[in-house]
Amino acid sequence: MKRLRALASCLSPHDGLRGGGLETHASRRAHRAECARWQQRPRRAGVPDYEATTWNGVAAPAKTPSVIITAINHELARLLAQPEVSETFLEQGTQPQSSTPEAFGNKIKAEITQWSTLAKTIGLQLE
Repeated sequence: MKRLRALASCLSPHDGLRGGGLETHASRRAHRAECARWQQRPRRAGVPDYEATTWNGVAAPAKTPSVIITAINHELARLLAQPEVSETFLEQGTQPQSSTPEAFGNKIKAEITQWSTLAKTIGLQLE
């Protein structure tokens, strides 16, 4: 079987990737993820300052009252902290993580900056 190398964020052991035909070269995360503790980080793999992860989040319309945002955030954080919920995410190769609404907004802004800077640097154009 031909072995392939890849950069990965979190790979589930159920994917058969650790012992199968795909070999990870490094994690796509700058810091070790709980769901992929066995993967080396990019710096150690010779790719310093590299991070490209996928993430999910929950957003609400812009004018949603802050009391509602806070309540939803609190409940989601409580659910993600439950061991059975956290374990389910980890089994699927996803790192569960909660944050504050402000931190999530900053994450979105940082992602826009990172990827728009890259697009400008390489001259990416919409067609």
